[in-house]
Amino acid sequence: MNNLKILACDIGNAYLNAPNREKVHVKVGKELFGSENEGKYAVVDRALYGPKSASAAWRSHFSDTITKVLGYSLTYADYDVYIKSCNCNDSTKYYSYLIIYVDDVLCIDENPEAVIDKISSVYRVKEGSVEEPKTYLGMNIRK
Repeated sequence: MNNLKILACDIGNAYLNAPNREKVHVKVGKELFGSENEGKYAVVDRALYGPKSASAAWRSHFSDTITKVLGYSLTYADYDVYIKSCNCNDSTKYYSYLIIYVDDVLCIDENPEAVIDKISSVYRVKEGSVEEPKTYLGMNIRK
């Protein structure tokens, strides 16, 4: 539609980018900080994959980046779809979309490489994950 391109990317270690919503205390083993710290307690300040609130912390953190840094707006119909009004080089108006599933991003834009470059300036995008999508959520995609 409107000759827009689609690119996908995957954010590496996504949850570790978000701060925890609550204090998480862990008992340290020797494998983490050496035997001299074994048995001590530490506070985990980043959302790990285990706690129940980790996905909500990541989602909120990533949503803030998408809206405040990239300038997209959250759609009311689906909280995983973001939209931004743009203009093509010939001044034709179009809408750029970001579709998010946890740490997977679909970018629909005239120049999706530029959008993903902005994302990768904030987060580590997995190497080799920036490509035209072949599947999304178990569905095959083709032009």
